[in-house]
Amino acid sequence: MSRLALALGTVFAVASLTATPALGVTKGRVFDPGKRSQLEALIGEVSTLDGFVNETTRRLFEVTGERDPRAGAESFSFEEIGLRTEDVTYGLGFEYMWKWVTLQVEGSIMRAEAQGLASRDFYLGVEEVMFEGRPFEYQQIEQGAPYFAELDALVLGGRTLITPVTINPGGKAQFVPWLSLGLFSFVGDLDVNAGPAYGVIQYENPARDYVQGGRSTGGATAFVPEAGLGGEVRVQVAEHSGLPVSLVFQGGYSIFEFRGSSGDLGISSRNEKDIDVDYDSWDARAMFEWPISKKHDLVAGAGFRTIRADALSEAQDRSLDETLALREKFDKQIDLEITRVNALFGLRW
Repeated sequence: MSRLALALGTVFAVASLTATPALGVTKGRVFDPGKRSQLEALIGEVSTLDGFVNETTRRLFEVTGERDPRAGAESFSFEEIGLRTEDVTYGLGFEYMWKWVTLQVEGSIMRAEAQGLASRDFYLGVEEVMFEGRPFEYQQIEQGAPYFAELDALVLGGRTLITPVTINPGGKAQFVPWLSLGLFSFVGDLDVNAGPAYGVIQYENPARDYVQGGRSTGGATAFVPEAGLGGEVRVQVAEHSGLPVSLVFQGGYSIFEFRGSSGDLGISSRNEKDIDVDYDSWDARAMFEWPISKKHDLVAGAGFRTIRADALSEAQDRSLDETLALREKFDKQIDLEITRVNALFGLRW
């Protein structure tokens, strides 16, 4: 957690320098109690969607010495399979303020497609692919075969912001620093259509049955806890009917670092793995608040969020007999980067 500690120290050092007696500091968050809620519609796009999965080494080959531990390792990238997002994403956001805590939640629907000819033989683990009335869990797309894939995903984020002070409360400009605890989640359904299923082959060691071609379904789910810091600057730029017209800037940085096992995270897998995860996220947004009554403001603005994750999944260090019995697959290096930008329109009350 060293990156978070360094950033945290920097933020509160700046806050201490800013909080001069002339400005003043009040405990907790200062806000209009008649306007503590905000609901917003989000319209945007995923401007960056990069990722890859690289198989590295296989412990089975390391302990037996029968093959190079890297022999047969494969890799997949979003770029190689031609995955691209559709132009528009839609979502909703909500914020609710108390003196010491603010709740923020946001959800967006994302859709991505991949289409082309397989650049090499693809071997996929899926939830289900049918052949001759029987379900299988593995699918092969032969080199040169056409395929079409669709990914429908729900991206959810929720944060609890701890707001210890407000600097320059009631002034033309005020600053609220915060600590954040949150959860980022991604839930997706994947459909891969490689034409009619025409056979079954065996692949891997030990051998598994792979359906050649066919239409498969699968899913992807990820949950990442976050810890971070950020803040809000609120500037009164004018008045309308005696009520303040404001510009609001919010930003934050969150991280998650984990070294442990898949069991510690509650992840179900055939064999427990050693997991190494580094995750960070930057986000910012700017909003314009226009009062339409004493209790309601119209809100319009824009924002972005960038998520980066690096993960390593490795077979655990087991005895020779256990390793031979389990015959685990390759260790994997996984990288993912997603950047979302959006416009927002809503109501504060």
